Amino acid sequence: MRLPSALTSQSCTMDRCLRPTLAITLSVLALAIASTSAMAIIEKLHFGDHIITFSNLSLIDARTQKTDLCQKRYGTSFTTTNAPDTTDLSVKRTTEKGHDITVISRNVDVTNGIFSIESQYEVIFPDDASKTPVNLNVSITGLIGDSDASGLFSDGTCRGSIYVQNKQTN
Repeated sequence: MRLPSALTSQSCTMDRCLRPTLAITLSVLALAIASTSAMAIIEKLHFGDHIITFSNLSLIDARTQKTDLCQKRYGTSFTTTNAPDTTDLSVKRTTEKGHDITVISRNVDVTNGIFSIESQYEVIFPDDASKTPVNLNVSITGLIGDSDASGLFSDGTCRGSIYVQNKQTN
């Protein structure tokens, strides 16, 4: 195996040795800062009490016969709280209206003072006697430091706009 000349040379110039090391160090530092910001945003928007407001509710397929289904599922708003059975591995939420919500996945991006979160949840709606979970996809954006975010959601049947606000700042 032959080593690159930069590793076998006795003399190390700025171009050959220090710049790649500096670039790697700065990349790792930037990733750590972004990860810390992302974790802070997740903590702020996924834990604690939040007021979730829904608007522009509509059926994805207008031919669906249950025209009031979206309104029954989401209403105009509800407040989420941490569920008693939340663990480090399974984040669960409940609402005052009886929704059971489990966080399935989250993806956070932080860029230039703006964050975006794409999340997938399993929701059991209070009026569903079968207790069948529905997959809910949510995409929200906000400004870092703010206590609210807005975006869009879809559960495969219903879609609309969503506004998330930390209840402590309301």
